[in-house]
Amino acid sequence: MYKLINGDCIEKIKDIESESIHFSIFSPPFAELYVYSDDFRDMGNCTNYDDFFTHFGFLTPEANKAVDEYLDERRKDGEHIDQDSPIFRSSYQIGIQKTKAMSTASAKMIALRLAKSVVRNKQGRRYSVMAAHGFRKRFSTLLKSADNANQALCEKLMGHRGIFHLDGSYLIPSKDQLFTEFKKHIPNLTIDDSERNKITIAKLEAEKSELESKNEEIQIQNDELARQSQAIDNILKELEELKKKTGTN
Repeated sequence: MYKLINGDCIEKIKDIESESIHFSIFSPPFAELYVYSDDFRDMGNCTNYDDFFTHFGFLTPEANKAVDEYLDERRKDGEHIDQDSPIFRSSYQIGIQKTKAMSTASAKMIALRLAKSVVRNKQGRRYSVMAAHGFRKRFSTLLKSADNANQALCEKLMGHRGIFHLDGSYLIPSKDQLFTEFKKHIPNLTIDDSERNKITIAKLEAEKSELESKNEEIQIQNDELARQSQAIDNILKELEELKKKTGTN
């Protein structure tokens, strides 16, 4: 059974059922070849490979589901996959076949063939659709606007030297540090609202749980005050009765 889906892959991929993909041909726009639109979400709307690979961060976490399922299928086929395994193989016959990554030349050739099939109007020295920095600008704005952002690491994630000139030589963060910083911003970078909604719901549930806990503490304190108040009333009544019996004021 075949199904064609037309739309933004980032928006549509979340609707694809789990374990429904058994064969995948990955053919995204490639950097410096063709710009389909001036939309900041257009993965082809970039000027170099640094911009292009930044775009892939915005597929997180929706695209992970499809890629994980694809890798699981390869594992089921007998392939041993580790951190050195290529995401895209140069060829695929059986899983136990020795893997070899698709070459950059092959990827470029595929991209060029695809680009030739699309008409892009040129007006003077410029194309009708400009390769603007809209997506990169969005990335920078979202990271640096966050309250918990490490501005120096955000600059490094942008491929810059840093905040200060000497940061290029004296501030050398590890990949783990950069990924930890990037991971903090994934909910805001993700285009699908579901991830942000999950975090919002989790925060609301935590606040609700904390409020319920405080309400329980207040109720316990109120019960204790009521018990003590009742005990005091009982003592006062006993004193009044004792006064009546002894005839004292």
